[in-house]
Amino acid sequence: MFSVTISDTGTEINQKEINQKEMYKKISFLGDGARGKVYEVEKDGKSYALKDISKVRLDDSEILTMKFNLEIQKNLDHPNINKVFEIFEDTFSIVAIMELCQDDLYKKRKTLDRKEIPNIFRQIVEAVLYLEDKNLIHNDIKLANVVMCNGIPKLTDFDRVESYICDKEGKTNMTGYEGYEYYMAPEMCRNGYTIKINSWQLGMLLYGLLADKYRPVNIEKNFYQKYTRHMDGYEYVSKNAPSIPENLKENPLAYDLLSKLLQPDPNLRPPVREILEHPYLK
Repeated sequence: MFSVTISDTGTEINQKEINQKEMYKKISFLGDGARGKVYEVEKDGKSYALKDISKVRLDDSEILTMKFNLEIQKNLDHPNINKVFEIFEDTFSIVAIMELCQDDLYKKRKTLDRKEIPNIFRQIVEAVLYLEDKNLIHNDIKLANVVMCNGIPKLTDFDRVESYICDKEGKTNMTGYEGYEYYMAPEMCRNGYTIKINSWQLGMLLYGLLADKYRPVNIEKNFYQKYTRHMDGYEYVSKNAPSIPENLKENPLAYDLLSKLLQPDPNLRPPVREILEHPYLK
């Protein structure tokens, strides 16, 4: 079971933590993330990404969770997971010093060489398997959360990372949550789902790379436009596999893997370890 230890947030921030942020020289603004602003910074001649997460709209519990999740990421060591080097805070922010990466896959998908996709996808599958072996689940695998660092894909943004245990049937103690709905497996609206949700989210990631779309057309049209309740939307997805463009049949191996990953019934999806054995990734 993977675990980290982190102290209580407390109410006092010592001067050392405040000064740490000043040790990094800002080079450029890289963009706004869902949880904060990201900058390219420099220290001792080395370049990093500085993620500055505002605490203004977070309560103490949310601050503690944010720091805890960053600590989990900091303790991970895999070539396809974006490395966190330091975590500290000042009066207004939680700050993470991370590997400096280039564009995410959402931005790069239109310029990717098709021949690169199997290799990129395989490396992300390996990162997800590494997490499973530590009883961790990312919960938010999508194009925008895979960044490219000198040509190497890395899973990032562990805001929703979760530790879990499994029973004899493979069900976890995890429960449904509010995430990025288009990528969530249909069974996530129920309690006691399995880690097969990883296979679904990896399938949606592969769909985005192959189809050059962020989400399947039939899910996009039906999820919000037809249903007003989330549960009704998931009910639709649970009975209707995501539509896969016909032109992807030109690559039968890719089409076969995608069809298997995007099975609404989790019992029909391959586990993550088996994905690596598929001929498309050989």
